[in-house]
Amino acid sequence: MVHAAADAASQEKGEGMNAIGVFRSCFACRNGCPRQGSLVPSSMGLVKLEGSHKHFEAPAGHSLSGLEGFSHVWLLWAFHNYKSKKDRSPRVKPPRLGGQSLGVFACRSPKRPNKIGMSACRIERIDEENGTLLVSGHDLLDGTPILDLKPYIPQYDSFPDAKVPDWVNQPKSLNRAGVAASSVAVDFDDDVLKDLESLSLGSTLFRDAESMRETIRGVLAADPRSRTSKKHETQDYGFKLDNVYVSCSFRQNTENELSVVVTEVAPLQEST
Repeated sequence: MVHAAADAASQEKGEGMNAIGVFRSCFACRNGCPRQGSLVPSSMGLVKLEGSHKHFEAPAGHSLSGLEGFSHVWLLWAFHNYKSKKDRSPRVKPPRLGGQSLGVFACRSPKRPNKIGMSACRIERIDEENGTLLVSGHDLLDGTPILDLKPYIPQYDSFPDAKVPDWVNQPKSLNRAGVAASSVAVDFDDDVLKDLESLSLGSTLFRDAESMRETIRGVLAADPRSRTSKKHETQDYGFKLDNVYVSCSFRQNTENELSVVVTEVAPLQEST
């Protein structure tokens, strides 16, 4: 009975957690959002802390003081936009395993008892006055609730001799036979590069057209399509990135080579 009471109390405290802020992301939806932020180091996002005195007795921006001495930060956040009918299953099917299943605690699937995510991101800019933190190399959707921030400390957080199972290191881009593609070539039509120059001026997160182009390249090089979609030899694909909609076409060239051409980038309001 004592253990049961303790468990119940612990669950109540967990459910009572409140977001300390919200994340403004260049990724508006799951389609096109990388599965790990490090796959697209040029992706940009902004942590906006809660402006009221809800969590602190002084302005929330003061909580960022001292963080400028660190290059990276851990973001702890909530999967606010994820719904599944199999949330209570103890086993999941990671994309890299091609349909095979394993325990939920042996992977980073969002199908978890508590919808908590964690991402190590590079710190780009800190604004204590406005309570904002600009970061890069993330995998969060726009509107994601931020639960906590913790500085990344290599002495504690990095284990160079750590080991992982073989499936973690294999490429995730699969051809029609379910075999991992060794490379994904990403190209841009000439008109796309010209359009990015002008469209990037309206971006609220990216510094210039080059950073937007590299983010698009990073997203597509990791082949963000679903496992089912990867069975097609050719496929049109699109995703939202900050203020633009990106259209492209995938093509399976050989068994181990996949190419994708970005055919258009258009203002978001004209493509939705």
